[in-house]
Amino acid sequence: MLHLLTNSGQRRLLALFMSLMLLTVITASAVSESVTRRILATQIEEKIALIGYLSESGLLVESEQMNHITLSGLLDGRYDNTLLASGQSWLAAYGFAEPDTWTFYAAYGTLKQRTLLSVFLPAACVLLLLAFFCRQILSGLYRQIRRIADVSHLAAAGSDSMLLTDVSIRDEGDLAVLWHATVHLIERVSAQLQSLKKDKRRLQDFLSDISHQIKTPLASLQLYLDLMQDTAMAQDKRASFIEQGLAQVRRIDWLVQGLLKMARLDAGSVEMKLIPADLSTTVQQAVAPFSEIIRQRHLSVRNLVEQGTIWPHDPEWLSEAISNLIKNALEQVPERGEISISSVQTPLSLQLQISDSGPGIPSQEISRIFERFYRHDTAIRPDSVGIGLSLARAIVEQNGGDLTASSPPGSGAVFTISFLKNP
Repeated sequence: MLHLLTNSGQRRLLALFMSLMLLTVITASAVSESVTRRILATQIEEKIALIGYLSESGLLVESEQMNHITLSGLLDGRYDNTLLASGQSWLAAYGFAEPDTWTFYAAYGTLKQRTLLSVFLPAACVLLLLAFFCRQILSGLYRQIRRIADVSHLAAAGSDSMLLTDVSIRDEGDLAVLWHATVHLIERVSAQLQSLKKDKRRLQDFLSDISHQIKTPLASLQLYLDLMQDTAMAQDKRASFIEQGLAQVRRIDWLVQGLLKMARLDAGSVEMKLIPADLSTTVQQAVAPFSEIIRQRHLSVRNLVEQGTIWPHDPEWLSEAISNLIKNALEQVPERGEISISSVQTPLSLQLQISDSGPGIPSQEISRIFERFYRHDTAIRPDSVGIGLSLARAIVEQNGGDLTASSPPGSGAVFTISFLKNP
């Protein structure tokens, strides 16, 4: 029973019922005392009046005369004060004073006890039933509160939020409001915990990616620097090592910049400024940084997107995505190869297609080429970092589009950026 008193509300209720029980006992005792005295006083007065009548009639001595009408009235409780005073006077002569007479009456104790029980027992039963029902109601209430507390503890410990569906609150009042508020809080906390876990895993992956990807170019750069410490090295060879070292530095810079952009996109800290802009201009902006490479390798890069092709996008970031796709194409096409960027409009969508004349992508690798740091074997330049396509897809999705890849048999790769038109 002690566990029932762990709540202050239950303790207060118990104290209230004990106080009510004590008050009932005191009230029943007082009522029984008053009622008993009144009943006995009435009976005694009737008998005193009878004695007074008998005394005045002389029947208490030897007379056999009796007024039967008056006697029947006395027995029925009808008498006058004259007879009552006469009876009191007669009893006083024998030492029986009226105020104390009832205390000597034989039936006083029994009558008082019965009156007390008749008042106390019904009141006590009502109180006990009321206490029982209140206890049942409070026990159910506290049981549901304990359920809410248990669910909150489990959620705080990281348990599955699906456990919320295992708890039903049979109430439509304040307890239901408390439960729904608790569920809302648990769901928010659970979402925040999941977000923190994802951020932690993302940070771990980010650090692992950086350490893994930077390790190789740093080792190459260190090797070139060690070789150039040879003072007898020919100048042309030294110049070659310097150029290769600079290439590794540029690779590290590209890698770090790409990883930082990926991290910002993953964290949702990049706000795309989607404005109606000409996609042809955005494509030109994406091609411009590669003009020297295109010239040196005698490549043909054609921008076939029509002027005035307006679409809401972030020109800076979408240009970054297209640049990564062009860079990927440059790594695939041989000398004097071709790269084309074209647009296709349908009633439902607007598409940008970046195609090249390279060897294409094996069908078994198409599903993996957007994985971070994945590099397929057909690349002309095996030193590719492997984050460009992943970064391009993330940027395109942030601009409300979708990036897919295909490789028709006998031709190069085709990357398609699709934007759905509003109906």
